[in-house]
Amino acid sequence: MTPFPLLTLPTKILQDVVQNLEVNDLIALSVLSKRTTMLVTPNNFFVYSKEAKIGHIVWIRFYMHDWLFAIQLNTEIVGPLKSISVDNVKIYLAGVDHDEEYAWDYAGSSIGNWIKHLLTIKEPYIDITCNDSIEKFHSDSIRSIFPIWRFSYNYQLRIPERFQPLWMKHKANPRLEHLAFIHFQGFNEETFFKGINYVTVDEEEERFFCEENERFTYSHNGYRAYVSGGYDIKREDGTRMSIFAYVNHLEFVVWN
Repeated sequence: MTPFPLLTLPTKILQDVVQNLEVNDLIALSVLSKRTTMLVTPNNFFVYSKEAKIGHIVWIRFYMHDWLFAIQLNTEIVGPLKSISVDNVKIYLAGVDHDEEYAWDYAGSSIGNWIKHLLTIKEPYIDITCNDSIEKFHSDSIRSIFPIWRFSYNYQLRIPERFQPLWMKHKANPRLEHLAFIHFQGFNEETFFKGINYVTVDEEEERFFCEENERFTYSHNGYRAYVSGGYDIKREDGTRMSIFAYVNHLEFVVWN
C-alpha cells in the first residue's frame, strides 16, 4: 500500500478527516507534532468520565458511550512520578464492538509528559483513584502532574450517618445526584436511619435511574443506569433519595 501524505493536506480538510478518526488513531496522531496536537481537540471525541489509577503501572481510562479506552503506562522505577520514563505504552479498546490492543513507542516520553499531553487534548481534569501508590509516590509527586487532585479522606463511620439528616433538612448540597463512600464498612440499618422514616426496597426490584452515560455518569462499579434494592427516604418537598449499602461501600442517589 502506498503511504498517503495526510499532513500535506490543507488544514480545513485535515480537520474534516480528524472528525472521522477512531480514538486510538486520534491519540496516535496527536503525538506526532504540535500541529497535529492542535488538530485533536476535545470536540473530536466525547468522554463521559476519565480515571487515573496510580501504582507500579499507571492506568488512564476514558469511559466512552459503549466502550472503554485505556492507556497502560508500564514502569518499574520508583521516583518522582513526573520524570519517570515509560518503558512501553499499551492501548486497550474494550466494549460492545471493540476488543483490541495496541502498542506505541513515544520516544523520550515520561509519565508526566503523557499525562500533560492527554490533558491537553481533553478537558484539563481527571478523576484519580489511588490504591497502591502511597508507599511508592509522595502526594506532591502526583500533584506535580495532575492539575486537580482529589485526596482520599479518612472519614469516620458517623460522617455518612450525619449526612442524610442534613440532606433531609435541606442543609446538604442541593445539587447532589450521586455520592459514594468507597471502602465503607460497618453499616447498621437501625443506627443509620435512627429518627428517619424509610422504606426498604426489594432486591429484585430494578429501577431506571437515568439514561445510561448521560447524567449519572460514574459510580464505583462503572456506568449504571439502573439500580436495585436499597432504602428510600423522602424529604418534605417530595425529593427522594435512595441509599445502597454494599459489602465495602455506600452510595446515595437522588431522584429528580
